[in-house]
Amino acid sequence: MSGGAPAADSSNNLYLTTGNGIFDATNTSGPTNDYGDSFLKLTGSLSVSQYFTPSSQASLNANDQDFGAGGRLFWWTSSPGPFHIS
Repeated sequence: MSGGAPAADSSNNLYLTTGNGIFDATNTSGPTNDYGDSFLKLTGSLSVSQYFTPSSQASLNANDQDFGAGGRLFWWTSSPGPFHIS
């Protein structure tokens, strides 16, 4: 995260990105706890509740093109709906 702190919301969720690494969260057998090159939403107990991983994750990892090299910016709008990530 390039020295940037994780973002947090009012429900005590943390949002962060990861750099190079193995992604095996969708494996049918263990281990299933590696989220390389991913954007994560963690609960207050630090469990992964949601994630986004680019379809090009294997290429990003192989070529040292970190998805999580920079911090993320979040902003909420006053209308109902999703929040925005930049």
